[in-house]
Amino acid sequence: MQIKPRQHLLDIWQAMARHSFDDGKLVRGDTDGLSSVADAERLLCLLYPATEVPAFRLDQPDTTERDVLRALDRVGSRLEIPPNLIAALTQFMRTHTGTDDSPTFSGGHYFRPSEPGGTVSHEQRQLGVVDSYSMSVTLCLATLGFLKVYEGTTTRPEVLKAIAELREATNDRLTAAMVSLLRSFAVNVFDSE
Repeated sequence: MQIKPRQHLLDIWQAMARHSFDDGKLVRGDTDGLSSVADAERLLCLLYPATEVPAFRLDQPDTTERDVLRALDRVGSRLEIPPNLIAALTQFMRTHTGTDDSPTFSGGHYFRPSEPGGTVSHEQRQLGVVDSYSMSVTLCLATLGFLKVYEGTTTRPEVLKAIAELREATNDRLTAAMVSLLRSFAVNVFDSE
């Protein structure tokens, strides 16, 4: 039995692109907007390897390898992939932002009623979960790394504007996720009297 990690990752990317992208645009899935965890996981399937493994880089279009381009042909061409990822990430940030412009970390479909036949209210589905906080930290760090490198390779004004907007939203989400993680594990000690 041969283990081919590169081919396995390319197969995952191809399946993810086939499921999530149509003509370079992120398509809404069954859980879109309902669970920030599932939406972040979907984007991390692409972005995490692309920012951590040099052979899978997407932030320098001139160095993107052919097999990577074949796997991601639904996301776009060599020059289209980075702007299309920026658009997908921006869509994620907007979808998971509340009416008060603060990031949301809803668990969505992760919540189930404790009793058979019970229901989970919309307010309960909107509760933040630790998984979402931790996924958001990883996604935001990968996004910021991607933007830092890609910004130096493009001169298109509309893309530079989109990068600036996404960077601001990503910084806000990263801060909110880190604060929420801290609050999730903080213990306040008080006297019993």
